[in-house]
Amino acid sequence: MRQRGKILVAATVAIAVVLAIAFFVTPRPGEPEEQLVDNRYCGSGVANSNQYVREHLIPIPCSQPLGITIDPQGNIWLALLGEGRIARFNPVDNIFTDFKIPFAEDEETQIWGMSLDRSGKLWFTDMASNAIWRFDPSAKNFEKFLIPTEDSFPVQIYIDQDQTVWFTEALGNKLGKINPSQVKAGTSDGIEELTPPEKLETLGGLAGDSKGRIWFTMLTFPFAGKAGYYDTAANSFRIFNLPPQIRSPVGIVFDPSGRALILDHGSGFFALFDPANNITNVYTTSTSTTKLPVSLPYWAYTDQKGRIWFNQHQSNRISYFDPASNQLVEYDVPTANPEWGGIANALQLAVAPDGKIWFTEWTENKIGVINPNIPVPFDVSLHQQAVRIAQGNSIQLGVTISKQDQSIEPETRVAGTFSITGRLVNMTASFEPSQALSGDTRTEYQLRLTAPETVQEGNYTLMIGASYGGVTRLVPLDVTVDKD
Repeated sequence: MRQRGKILVAATVAIAVVLAIAFFVTPRPGEPEEQLVDNRYCGSGVANSNQYVREHLIPIPCSQPLGITIDPQGNIWLALLGEGRIARFNPVDNIFTDFKIPFAEDEETQIWGMSLDRSGKLWFTDMASNAIWRFDPSAKNFEKFLIPTEDSFPVQIYIDQDQTVWFTEALGNKLGKINPSQVKAGTSDGIEELTPPEKLETLGGLAGDSKGRIWFTMLTFPFAGKAGYYDTAANSFRIFNLPPQIRSPVGIVFDPSGRALILDHGSGFFALFDPANNITNVYTTSTSTTKLPVSLPYWAYTDQKGRIWFNQHQSNRISYFDPASNQLVEYDVPTANPEWGGIANALQLAVAPDGKIWFTEWTENKIGVINPNIPVPFDVSLHQQAVRIAQGNSIQLGVTISKQDQSIEPETRVAGTFSITGRLVNMTASFEPSQALSGDTRTEYQLRLTAPETVQEGNYTLMIGASYGGVTRLVPLDVTVDKD
């Protein structure tokens, strides 16, 4: 039965992921299937680290950590799918405590979304049992609440200011609403389901804005993606079309100015959407350095500084986009499992009260933590923020890379929204150092962009930057390609 649970998680990662990793999941000829499963879901048993990221081994073997959230005291709460347990990790004392979920023997668990209410009770979704659970850490008591729609696949969960519990039904295509004072364990009492006026195949992420509206994403991979909200005051829905590049929107979260950052889990794209004027800017992550072709940004969360953190599932990175500085910073995950094409399956993340970012490594039996207070030792700036280029022509753009000391040599990087992988396809870009300044701590480059006649006219975004020591910094450039 555990193997079935693993397959459920892998399938739910997204259709795009299943297609992209199919080759790597296929058992090799002559290799016992059970041995392959153990290798794939248990990890190496080694906690790796780099300058920015530290990994912790989970003391329960093959635990398959997935859902994660953090309480106000800084304790990390995890869902351990391989054991059907909830775990609490105290990072100060380095102590794990686990609690067995009271399933029947033949039941499984698949927990993606977790959140704590104001009283300290833990709520989480469970796709396998089609239920929402509540766990009281003080009483060590679990309660299971049944979703009325069968096989709804509850995925994300969100608790609003009124302590109403919301969840998305990925395959039920409904928003779930729970009144905690009315629920009754073992029943559907206190659960209300709301059906959006438009239907795509799947609902994805979930977020609340400052106006109390409950936002969600919708997708039919790989054909269409939309975002919408439910207005709790007006008891009404509104649905927005997204740009054609965003066809698989999943993660959604809001920045301090009220714009939604939406992640496309069928490409390397993410979008900043302003509901006030319906304007959307589309960006891309850097290109994947694993054996998998696209980065697949997934779930998003905002930290105390307004930066939006998200995982790049297939690029093996955790990253943040800072709307204030208009920069993207990407951190490499130290573990890169060759059995999975060079990734650790970092699938969920959470922001701690001290600003650190914790994430689960589903197939590695680990959790990782990023310390964003460690400064990135270089900066990137562009001499222009927007350029126009005619088909069949070239232009040059000034780029400055400033280093903390002259001993480091960042590697230049460029990606663009010309393809779902971030690769430039028909466009070409080349960096040419022009001069070193200020004792070699600043280098001026000329970036030469060439647009062949085969490039379609339109608006694109280039992400220009550099990488060094496990971190990448990128800044966006608006590019308009005109007819010759």
